[in-house]
Amino acid sequence: MVSIIFPLATNIKSLQRWGDNDMSKRLKQSLILYDKIIIEIGTYNFQGGDFVLQNYDSWHEKNSKEAVMEKLLRIENSQDDRYITVIDGKTHLEKHKYKVEKKDIFLADYRTVDVISEVYSGSYGKKIDFFEYLDVNRLQDYKVKIQENTIKDLSDKEFAEEATKIHGKMPTIGFLNNLNDSLAISHAFNMPIAVDSIYASLLKLKTKCKIGLQYTVLERLSQRIGIPDFGDLSLEKILELRKDKALTSFRKFISELSLKLQSENNLNVEALFTQELLKELKELAPNRKRLAFTTFFGALSNIPYPFVGPVTTIADIGKELKGYNDFSSNWLSFLLKASD
Repeated sequence: MVSIIFPLATNIKSLQRWGDNDMSKRLKQSLILYDKIIIEIGTYNFQGGDFVLQNYDSWHEKNSKEAVMEKLLRIENSQDDRYITVIDGKTHLEKHKYKVEKKDIFLADYRTVDVISEVYSGSYGKKIDFFEYLDVNRLQDYKVKIQENTIKDLSDKEFAEEATKIHGKMPTIGFLNNLNDSLAISHAFNMPIAVDSIYASLLKLKTKCKIGLQYTVLERLSQRIGIPDFGDLSLEKILELRKDKALTSFRKFISELSLKLQSENNLNVEALFTQELLKELKELAPNRKRLAFTTFFGALSNIPYPFVGPVTTIADIGKELKGYNDFSSNWLSFLLKASD
């Protein structure tokens, strides 16, 4: 079973109502790409600036979804300056006071995400096999190990300078601790993690590879090729598509496109898609040369070609291939059903 983990700390921006991503959209895309979505439970509080204050709060009676939503609303509507006050351990008097701007206050809790609220409203019954909760107990030795990894990262001067540029005033140590925390979770469960745009930049810098390419491929194909944007489909439609036997083929197709984009920087998503489609047509219908020829000369709607022949949409191609034995389990078949 292929699963992905959504940690709290490295999704702080996407989990804000005023953040850069719609987390419900990303979760629905993940339900197409993965068998199971594993979300970390609890509430992660982060305030940053010249000083960092952060903590994880488990779910309990006082830390209810309603209480979290109210706190989020107060943060969003706040007009006053906020401060982190550091108290001296010996004198118990105020030692330092740090001003924190609104943009540096985050509260992360997956109970605030619309699609999760929709699932647990009861509309889909009690047997829900596509979401699973993960409770991470961070012991002191675990925290020490994370901090040691962060110190190693910062010992690379070039990396430390680039990381600081990415986050501006936000403290690099705090963000690196968060990233290393999520990477430790990923390693412990041997599963990929999903991160927001802040951490994607940092993760790309840390690993020297393209992060989240499968999501990018999905989004580019919806923009350029005209396939559905899975993040915009209803949850009911997503769950219907997850039952389709061609889903495995579609996942493999997206994974292969991502790997080729990783290794062949000179090829774009549209060109790769066209190549893969032509290859698929030849395998499915080796005697239908006219179909392949038409596809080659501008077959795909919304793809600009210098010499455009008869326009054939993906739907038109699908209609001609429905009678072939292997078509119902092919990724092209899945795209047609997603477009209905």
